[in-house]
Amino acid sequence: MKVDTRKIDIAKKILNKLVKELRNINDDYTAIYSVSFYKSGRENGYTIRKYCSNGNHKISVTFSENRNSDSYVVYYDIGIGKDIPSEEAYKNAKYFEGNDIEGCVNNCLFHLTEDK
Repeated sequence: MKVDTRKIDIAKKILNKLVKELRNINDDYTAIYSVSFYKSGRENGYTIRKYCSNGNHKISVTFSENRNSDSYVVYYDIGIGKDIPSEEAYKNAKYFEGNDIEGCVNNCLFHLTEDK
């Protein structure tokens, strides 16, 4: 299945803004973030995982275009090594209109930093 490059370009903008904001956050402990490409059927985007300084997985956010519209979807903690969100992840997903990049970024930041 072909990747929609227009949608990936928007996902890259979201990723770049998130990385910039995460660099400005001063965690009380050392947090480690990893980024990976996310592809599940017609959804293409990225997953950012946050780990504690001891290496334990803490939380993750996955953002991609919604398979059924031009909006963006954010899933929380779909699991390590999983490409398909669980029923729980689908129920808790948050949707943003395609031009609401800031809303998507702010929502992802909230979930990645809510333990502060």
